[in-house]
Amino acid sequence: MVRSIYVTAVEPGVGKSAVVLGLMELLARRVGRVGFFRPVVGSGDGPDDDIELVRGRYRLEQSYDASYAATAEELARAGTREQYDALLTRVLESYRRVDRDAELVVVEGSDFTEGAQSLEFEFNADAATHLGSPVVLVVGGRDRTADQVVAAARTAHAALVERGCTVLATVCNRVDPTIADDVRARLPAELDEPAYVLPEVRLLAAPTVAQVAEALGAHLLPGGEGSDGALEREIGNVVVGAAGLPHFLDHVAEGDLIITYGDRADLIVGSLAARSSGSHPNVAGIVLTGGQVDEPVLRLIAGFSDAGVPILSVDTDTFKAAQTVSNVRGAITADSDRKIATALGLFEEHVDTAALEQRIALTRSTRVTPLMFEQQLLERAAADRRHIVLPEGDDDRILTAADQLLRRGWSTSPSWATPARCATAPRRWAWSWRASAWSTRGPRSGARTSPRPTTSCASTRASPPTSPAT
Repeated sequence: MVRSIYVTAVEPGVGKSAVVLGLMELLARRVGRVGFFRPVVGSGDGPDDDIELVRGRYRLEQSYDASYAATAEELARAGTREQYDALLTRVLESYRRVDRDAELVVVEGSDFTEGAQSLEFEFNADAATHLGSPVVLVVGGRDRTADQVVAAARTAHAALVERGCTVLATVCNRVDPTIADDVRARLPAELDEPAYVLPEVRLLAAPTVAQVAEALGAHLLPGGEGSDGALEREIGNVVVGAAGLPHFLDHVAEGDLIITYGDRADLIVGSLAARSSGSHPNVAGIVLTGGQVDEPVLRLIAGFSDAGVPILSVDTDTFKAAQTVSNVRGAITADSDRKIATALGLFEEHVDTAALEQRIALTRSTRVTPLMFEQQLLERAAADRRHIVLPEGDDDRILTAADQLLRRGWSTSPSWATPARCATAPRRWAWSWRASAWSTRGPRSGARTSPRPTTSCASTRASPPTSPAT
């Protein structure tokens, strides 16, 4: 069986989290210890939703900080090849810490919401290759025709293969239910690996009232706190209240969020009364714009507190508020019981989990990159530390390599140099100096004969003195 599976997309908004959740559920039933890792998370101040979702639902013992390697901001700053490779090395090292305590690790790629998408694609592909992880490709189907979905899957698949990735399966997600069967029938002719189609379920992408309130910086009005759990309601559509009440009520559907100016008492009363009457759809919440709500309106809201509708107030105008709400990402969080159940049911209904499980057991990434080889070699060195004698001990490249071996704890006493070179060595190198006579034992015992003592650079990690010991 593979040690890890890399779930990635090539664009934002494809519903990758639902696929990750489905894979975790499948593997948690079959594998004793499953780990979760993200090479790159968003640059926001808050915790990553997917890490918290997976850690919470599957009771992973790994810490939050151990679950990712870098932020999207750090990736964007990796402008040179040296910086890019250093970030890849950090990803491998961070991943190894999770891998040590797990039988299999699900790796989720970046979200493509910050920075250049081409850079994120390359980094995800390179990270999957260096980790030796076969890839589950997630392709977005929202607002696409059947031809467009198939073409997107074909193009993304070819791009990953060209970068050296081993593709485990392709999942076309958020596909219009009316074209799902057509896409499902056409994919086998385009791709060599299994491909699955998940139809769009609007609930999974819908933000909650609480997520909208956070994005707007809104506050709850007195009497508009809503009933228990009201802030966790998922929002269907956004309706901007600008018409008269009769026309407005004709356009309101179940779970809609109403955005209107704070002086529209008629629409506020209409929305709250519709909730209480039972003859009209229930709204998820109301956002009052403009920053000021008159006292008569506040008293009116307080009188409808039993309606259980959360009412928010924001300082911005209606247009800006609607624009902000339209950009809110409806994440699947650990508290989203309805979304979690829906995502798992969708995955299990449309993915042949038995065939996928068998493919996971049989598929391996066959490519070994130089960075993978280096990491594997260094892990073996760390597990069995030995004394290493490097040639040409006066060469700065050899001494720098020796310094790296010492700092990472991969070796003891790795370099030999002359007393004069030790005296001029940069103080940043992690050495102390000592005199050492070479043994006169024969070559069969691992040493060689020398007519006179020489000076070695030894690995005690102490700060070097100002002059070499003699």
